[in-house]
Amino acid sequence: MCDPDRDGWSSGSPSYFGDFVLRGGNQEGWSYMADGNQTNGWNKNADTGSRIPGMNCSHISYIDSGYLVKTTWQGVASGLYLTQITTVDTHNLYVKVQVIVENTTLSSFADVYYMRTINAHPDAASGSYTAVHKIEYTQPDSLNRALVSTRGIANSQSYISLSTTDDRAKAFIAKNDILPIANTIDNIVFGDTNFLYRKNDSVVGNVCIGLVYDLSSIPSGGSAVFTFYYNFVKKTDSTHIDAVNTVEQLPISLYPNPTSGSFSLMGITSGCLVNVYDPVGRKVAQFKTLHTGESYDISHLQTGCYALEVKNLAGMVVYRNSLVKY
Repeated sequence: MCDPDRDGWSSGSPSYFGDFVLRGGNQEGWSYMADGNQTNGWNKNADTGSRIPGMNCSHISYIDSGYLVKTTWQGVASGLYLTQITTVDTHNLYVKVQVIVENTTLSSFADVYYMRTINAHPDAASGSYTAVHKIEYTQPDSLNRALVSTRGIANSQSYISLSTTDDRAKAFIAKNDILPIANTIDNIVFGDTNFLYRKNDSVVGNVCIGLVYDLSSIPSGGSAVFTFYYNFVKKTDSTHIDAVNTVEQLPISLYPNPTSGSFSLMGITSGCLVNVYDPVGRKVAQFKTLHTGESYDISHLQTGCYALEVKNLAGMVVYRNSLVKY
């Protein structure tokens, strides 16, 4: 729901707009695909929680600093981690989502795609599920913008858009209300004719809009990072169409590496999590840091090559490396 007039949930006519992003249908939510395998985090009866088929996942942090609220959700399937950090600034009319896709295995993942769809109902407060959907920007674009919006008919000021500036992303609109369906991300990337993709394409109806990212391949120990926004008033689109394509990196050093039984990390801060993964992506050791330079014992692990990562208090990866045990 959104109250763009900011005059209270019971003031105005209508007093609020929406629902915007929680219809409860199969075609609304997020999905990602790697090596031809698709995982779907789609809303069903407003219930996503920690029950996503084929994925171990949970909400790992919640930070409320007054007007700024940030939640971090993370899931893993086959050694590919998906972290989604959602930030709500209650002084503004947009929501920011940063997505981090990390490969913790010793092999590369090919053909990696991510999709976010919404089935917005701007006029739901007036009893209508029909709306105007339009692609306002998409690739090719000189500023790498992708923006697709849904606007009310009865209330034209009722508005939501998904936006980013990332040349890996493109906007789309589904042509009917049962799309997308499972295992279709790659089809959308390559131009499935059941969707619209061109700038100024539009549909009037009860359909979904979305962004899809072609992340190409992610090597062992690598990651892909991007940011998109939900905008609830049109004037914020040009301000909040941007992307963050780097993960915070701390000046951490690992030694000794290779090691026969223990290792240390210099430059690390207190409260971080140090995770060690085996070649198939299973977490085989975890340590919570107390101070820089402390020693972590892995003498119980078999000889081999492992993936090491460090996460800060917000759950973001700030360091990764290969760790050899001999």
